[in-house]
Amino acid sequence: VHMHALQGSRIVLVYGDCCPAMHACEQYPHVARTQGMNCCELILGHEIYKKLIRSGVFFLLPEWTSRWEEVFSHELGFNQKNASDFMGEMHSRIVYLDTGVIPVPSEEIEACARYCSLPYEILPVSSDHLRMQIQHAMDRLDAGTGLS
Repeated sequence: VHMHALQGSRIVLVYGDCCPAMHACEQYPHVARTQGMNCCELILGHEIYKKLIRSGVFFLLPEWTSRWEEVFSHELGFNQKNASDFMGEMHSRIVYLDTGVIPVPSEEIEACARYCSLPYEILPVSSDHLRMQIQHAMDRLDAGTGLS
């Protein structure tokens, strides 16, 4: 979508810093973006996200959980041995963020945890922080300061 085609529209990008193209999109005066590193930080908030990252958490969200094996095997080139070694060096546990939108995919989470040789936990999360980030972006648009 060309941003010029949306002139006159007010656009909130619900996206983190994980895509470099977001910075180009948010340069338009009618665009504001939620503030956060990635989806996990947008959902958890900065403080909780940083605390969990510092403790070595590897996050799973519903979409990623449904394709974890494809990502590990095909996109990252892991097999169970090197995935287990790599993940064990980098992470202490897997945390699935249960947004309540879909049923918890317990079998997929367990399979991923076994593959990575890591313990896992399911963390129920609310949409409160995400809603707050969306509202802040809308407020910046209302104030004419869409840039995040």
